[in-house]
Amino acid sequence: MKKIPDRIKIEHPQIRDLKLGMNRIKLKAKIIEIPKSKTVFTMLGQFNTVANAKVTDETGIIQLPFVEPTNRHSCCGRYYPN
Repeated sequence: MKKIPDRIKIEHPQIRDLKLGMNRIKLKAKIIEIPKSKTVFTMLGQFNTVANAKVTDETGIIQLPFVEPTNRHSCCGRYYPN
């Protein structure tokens, strides 16, 4: 059985480099579509706003979920105060 390394360091990741289970990835991509957001009720008893944005680079297209946490607005992986 192959051992999967705990952390694989990719210098400049692109969409084609993404694998299931990867987290804390800094990815440079262009947002091509942001559909209307939906309000959801979380298991913690809070309301959050969610939108699945389509992003692209020269290697592919993916959908990224953006969640608006309480009292903050999320865009492009950064948080901006309201």
